[in-house]
Amino acid sequence: MQVKTSSTLLSAPFSPKLGVWIALAVFAFLFTAGFIGYIGSKFIYLLFTVSFSTLLLSGIYYPSTYSYLFLTIFLWLGFWFKFTANFLLLGYFPFEEPVGYFLESASGWDHALWIAIAGSTAVMFARLLYKFTKFGSTVAIRKKIIPPIWYSRFRSWLWMILIASIIGLALLNGIYGIQQSGLVPRTRLYWPLNAVTYWLLSTGFSMAAATFLWWDIGLRKNLVIPVYAILVEALFSTVSLLSRSVYLFHVIPQLLALIVNRGSIFSMHKKNAILIVIVFFILFVGSVISVSLLRD
Repeated sequence: MQVKTSSTLLSAPFSPKLGVWIALAVFAFLFTAGFIGYIGSKFIYLLFTVSFSTLLLSGIYYPSTYSYLFLTIFLWLGFWFKFTANFLLLGYFPFEEPVGYFLESASGWDHALWIAIAGSTAVMFARLLYKFTKFGSTVAIRKKIIPPIWYSRFRSWLWMILIASIIGLALLNGIYGIQQSGLVPRTRLYWPLNAVTYWLLSTGFSMAAATFLWWDIGLRKNLVIPVYAILVEALFSTVSLLSRSVYLFHVIPQLLALIVNRGSIFSMHKKNAILIVIVFFILFVGSVISVSLLRD
């Protein structure tokens, strides 16, 4: 298999331009709302936007490792996106979490944004230092994938068993409260079944789906159904665990791995790709609303 660098893959001529335009439109809307609603210095908010946008682009277009790629994405989501979304109603509304002695004033927010800008700049500086080391990128597929001999024979059954197990355990956990984020378990099973239940829903099932997806790439299979299976796993896991972030943690790493290595895997029709993006956002919004209602 021909080895391709991450920069080559990301600059491929079949880049999904429609997705880029949609992302830019959403970003422009969020920035405008945040810029209008921000109560402090507009210039500082502009620098805040530029610094975290540059950080995000450095992770997506010039990734060195998956760790840096995911770090930049979730820093952008946790700082810029979450902060900007706070002003979408054209006005600031206070956070419900305890903020100690923090003064929710214009000067207080300006000071907080300066600290965030310094942090994002430090992360990009560390990435620049990594560039001068001898370590190469670990993002692109660099060797031929060889699945186990038995996988192709039992592939359909394994995927069906995995999906049935995810849905079944998620429903049981949601009904009986075996292990949910921030809550005391309502049902105590024999040790260590509570911990095993949480591990499967938070990590284990996602790892199994990633493994099957990796083997499907090696078999050159059509990846449409496995991608939908990943979305289903993330939806049931995040609602069952009552954790809004689980959906993103389970879906984004796997979808990004597919996007970055799209030149080395089975091609996907543009209509299927657009539909997957639409379903991703619908399920994400649905998961956030569901978890919020259930927690309330």
